Amino acid sequence: MIGSNTEVYSEFIAESEENKYSFNNIPLKFFNKNLNDSQIDAIEFCLQSNELALIHGPPGTGKTTTVVELILQAVQLGKKILVVAPSNIAVDNIAEKLIKFKTEIDFELCRIGHPARMLESILSISLDKKVENSPFMKSQKDSKKKLEKLKKELSHVNKYHEKEKRKDLKAEMKMVREDIKGAWKNSVFDVFNKSRVILATCVGAADLYLRESIRRTNEGVFDMVIIDECAQATEASCWISILQAKK
Repeated sequence: MIGSNTEVYSEFIAESEENKYSFNNIPLKFFNKNLNDSQIDAIEFCLQSNELALIHGPPGTGKTTTVVELILQAVQLGKKILVVAPSNIAVDNIAEKLIKFKTEIDFELCRIGHPARMLESILSISLDKKVENSPFMKSQKDSKKKLEKLKKELSHVNKYHEKEKRKDLKAEMKMVREDIKGAWKNSVFDVFNKSRVILATCVGAADLYLRESIRRTNEGVFDMVIIDECAQATEASCWISILQAKK
């Protein structure tokens, strides 16, 4: 797990009796009320870390639950986070838990990947679904209808005797396709820019548009990248996301 590198959390204070914490004298609200002392200590440790923090423990000890709370705390501090794991099911498990807290904290999250490989419960936050519902793509409904109409018209044009007409239709179709593709790209960048948490597999984090989107921001990198089940991932796949975070 790679920690945020923008600040040293030297003013992170614990009131041990009540398990309440504050950052810059502002109390931090823990969203999961069932965290134990070890989990809270792990979250404190990760938030204080400058570059690297590891959470290690046997199966079933609540590591993923701790990671979810860490993500929520980072969001509350205004951070932009990339969350990855070696398998789709591990990513979806985190996504499902994060969605449950959306009633308590308002933030956008996006899951990169093919919808067929995602759990049905998180399809609403998939990149494809968010792009489909974006204002940019909704404005292209007429263009899509026009493209289908041109395709039908082209299919009825004789390719031997009406070459000029076919050429004109193909040129017009190319222009319409470029408009639709441009709207799609704008939609993707808009979704990424608005999302405080972006989830993907370790390899999925290599998404071309994600890298381009983050490069367009002022900082050029994520504030924090979290790798769940990192011991099960290859070192090479981990570097894909590590290089997109601060240090």
